[in-house]
Amino acid sequence: MARRLFHLLALTLPLLLAGCAPSGEPTVEEGAEALLGGPALRGSNWPFQPTRLRIHPLTRIGSDTDAATGQVEYFIDLQIDLVDQFGHSTKGVGELRFELLSGGEAERSERLEVWRIDITDLAANTMHYDWVTRMYRFNLTLPPQRLAQHRRFRLQAFMQLPNGNRLQHEAVLEGSGN
Repeated sequence: MARRLFHLLALTLPLLLAGCAPSGEPTVEEGAEALLGGPALRGSNWPFQPTRLRIHPLTRIGSDTDAATGQVEYFIDLQIDLVDQFGHSTKGVGELRFELLSGGEAERSERLEVWRIDITDLAANTMHYDWVTRMYRFNLTLPPQRLAQHRRFRLQAFMQLPNGNRLQHEAVLEGSGN
C-alpha cells in the first residue's frame, strides 16, 4: 500500500508542479497597466490608437430654459469622433482642449472660451463615451453674452495622446445671434 502511494505521488507531483510554472502569458496586473497607459500604449505599436480627430457634424449650439429662474442657458453639444489608422471609430485616452473663437473661417477672430477635459482618467473617459454613436460627447457651457455678440463661431478641438501625438480639427458653428 505504501509503495502504491509512493508511485502515485511520484507521478502526480511533477504534474502539479508543472501547473504552477509561469506560462509566459501576461498577468492581470500587466494587462491593467497596459490599459491604463503602460509601455504597450505609450509606444506607437498599438494598432488601434486614434490617428484622427473629427468634430462631428451633429455638434450644435443649443439652449435650455431653467424652470426655476426662467433664464436661458446656452451650451455646445459637442460630439467628437476618434478614428484609427484603418478608418474605424475607436476609443482613446488623452487630454482634450476645446477653443471657441468668434467668426467663421475667413473672418478675424478672438478666443472666447477654452475648455480642458482629461479623458486619461477611465471614469471620465467612460462618462463621456456614447456607446450608441461610438463617439465622445461633451456639454460645454456657453455664457449668453457670447451668443449675443456673434453669429458665427469656430470651434477648435485638440487632443494630446499619451504617445506624444497631437490630433486636431476645426468646425464652424452658427449661433442664434439673439
